[in-house]
Amino acid sequence: GGVPLLWQGVVVGGIGSSGGSPEADLSVCAAGVAALA
Repeated sequence: GGVPLLWQGVVVGGIGSSGGSPEADLSVCAAGVAALA
């Protein structure tokens, strides 16, 4: 699975893990967003 990476409402990339569950991808994305904040 994978989720788009949003920055100020614009898709600037994507984060995902091969074979990972959507829930795991969301947690990774949340961590990435937190790192940018």
